[in-house]
Amino acid sequence: MFKNLKLKLNPTAHVVLLLIVLIVIGVFVYQTWAQNAENQPIVTEKKRETSEAEDANRDQKAPKQLKTASSVDTEDQNEVPEEEQETQGQIQGIIKELQQDVTNLAGKVEPYYNEIKSLLIGSEEKIAELNERVDKLEERIAHLEFLHTVSIKLFEATPCTQSANFPRNIPEWKFKETTAELEIKEGDRAIISSTSEGSGDFVYDNDLYINGTNVGPGFAGFNGPVGAPAEVAWRPVPPRDVTPFIPTGKTNVTFELRDNGAWHGNTDIYLTIFREK
Repeated sequence: MFKNLKLKLNPTAHVVLLLIVLIVIGVFVYQTWAQNAENQPIVTEKKRETSEAEDANRDQKAPKQLKTASSVDTEDQNEVPEEEQETQGQIQGIIKELQQDVTNLAGKVEPYYNEIKSLLIGSEEKIAELNERVDKLEERIAHLEFLHTVSIKLFEATPCTQSANFPRNIPEWKFKETTAELEIKEGDRAIISSTSEGSGDFVYDNDLYINGTNVGPGFAGFNGPVGAPAEVAWRPVPPRDVTPFIPTGKTNVTFELRDNGAWHGNTDIYLTIFREK
């Protein structure tokens, strides 16, 4: 049949038929090439579609929740790497240990705090007392700037005793008296105290007279009781410079202890003469 058909075709028909065949073959070859070129992207797209389908199925199975700002933060926290989570746990543990250490330290410090607080109460009075002691120390240091020359014990100690003019119904009376030969040179200092080196606080109640002149009281307050040593029954005073009351040169000097009534007494009383170095 094809043989007979072929014989009936003219040359022009042969050319047209050949062109048609070539076109058909070209189209087939092009389609084959295009399909091969698109195979990989097509596979990738299919995988993406498959993944999206699985996610959609998973979302449908899971309970639906509205994502708020807090839920987003929670998801971000859940996505923290394991190493970072471990580090955060260690830091929290250290913080707890430090908090416990601080609590323990506070318990140990509290007793010392209370003790310091009690020491600070009345600190002004304590400071005033310390200043008074410093003043006394400065006076004693000033005494040591002179060379010790001679020391005379004027009176023996007498404890707190009820006075003869109790209760002050007679004038001031003399309960002790002594006379000493002294030589005072220019620049000397004569000090009354309770010790031979001229540095001891002393007591006498009420007054000391030198050659009839009152040099002032010899106590800072009365505590009692009767029979107690003078340094206990009265508040002592620091050493006193009596140089202005003693004449310069070699003379006899009279010393008297006088009382105004009620009680009288005294510590040992020394006169110490210092001469400049």
